[in-house]
Amino acid sequence: MDFSTYLVGFIVLFVIFLLLSELYLKRVLKIKAVRKSLFSEKRKKVFMYVEGILLLLFVLITFYIMNNFDYTIFASLPSFVLFALIYLNRSIEEQMENKSGKSYLHDWLVSITLFVMFLFVLIGEISK
Repeated sequence: MDFSTYLVGFIVLFVIFLLLSELYLKRVLKIKAVRKSLFSEKRKKVFMYVEGILLLLFVLITFYIMNNFDYTIFASLPSFVLFALIYLNRSIEEQMENKSGKSYLHDWLVSITLFVMFLFVLIGEISK
């Protein structure tokens, strides 16, 4: 796949994500997104440690890929996986803490979107 195919694919995924997130989840279902960061207050330590381990693994895997492969699109693949796993971790945490709020659906949507982007790029690179 060439650059224009990636660009069109990402734009289509982004538009689908915006439609689902902004129109369906926020306006139709009236679910507000909860923003969390690594060091947000009132987070359980287990989830903070999982995010820290994911960040450390991301750095190690990125260095491994950059040292052992030519610089291709493969160097950017760990970032898709990192953010998909971080949002998956946050959605599981939110689901365990506040099931009735359903704000975890936003994090699930982000995680699924990033995973689809990862598969899109991976399949495109393998098919070359």
